[in-house]
Amino acid sequence: MAEKADKDLGELFDKMAATRVNRRSFLAASGLLGVSAALAACAPGSTASATPSVAAPTAGASTPAPTAAPSATATPAPTAAAVESELWMLNWSSYVAPENMDAFKAEFGVKNFQYDIFASDDELQAKLAAGATGYDITAPTALFLPQMVEIGRAH
Repeated sequence: MAEKADKDLGELFDKMAATRVNRRSFLAASGLLGVSAALAACAPGSTASATPSVAAPTAGASTPAPTAAPSATATPAPTAAAVESELWMLNWSSYVAPENMDAFKAEFGVKNFQYDIFASDDELQAKLAAGATGYDITAPTALFLPQMVEIGRAH
């Protein structure tokens, strides 16, 4: 039975290796994977940390030896104190409900919230080309993202 499973698995891998994937399918799958990872990281009970903490060693301090076993304690979720009080967002018009923005600002103490909109990717590109900068979040479609990364407008 194990030999048949190994053979079937080998045939599956051979078929996958022979299948050509076009750029649009690759980008769609990558986007779906990225969104899935982001949702998993934001899910209640998640132990993912948005920012890694790295402490510089102090003079005279000894560093504990690394252990092979992972830590049993969960990493605490970011608190409102870890979020800046300013957020600038450039997004599709009518994409985020105003009550969601208000709830986010209240929960995380965002005092200065700038929400600018665009109606198409071309309009987004025109705004950025005209010098619009300083945004924490922009939301182009997946089709325009590689182009934006290439010219240094996204990373």
